[in-house]
Amino acid sequence: MYTWDDYFAVILVALFFIIKEIILHILTSIYKLYIIFRLYFYIITKQELSRVSIVHFQCGTILPRQTKFFARWTEGNTERIF
Repeated sequence: MYTWDDYFAVILVALFFIIKEIILHILTSIYKLYIIFRLYFYIITKQELSRVSIVHFQCGTILPRQTKFFARWTEGNTERIF
């Protein structure tokens, strides 16, 4: 026969694993948001440092490094292809 101590131990272990999974889920969600915002601010600071307004970024797609895209210098009227 099982006693109340055995049931209490099983309930405590189950609660521990449930709380652990909830905390891990919250931490991974926060870390994913941190990565997204860091990438977003990295792109913004790269644009500000290079002083280039990228035309194709307005549609929300990030182009691969191999493709050429138009970029307009904010200082002058000339357009360059990178």
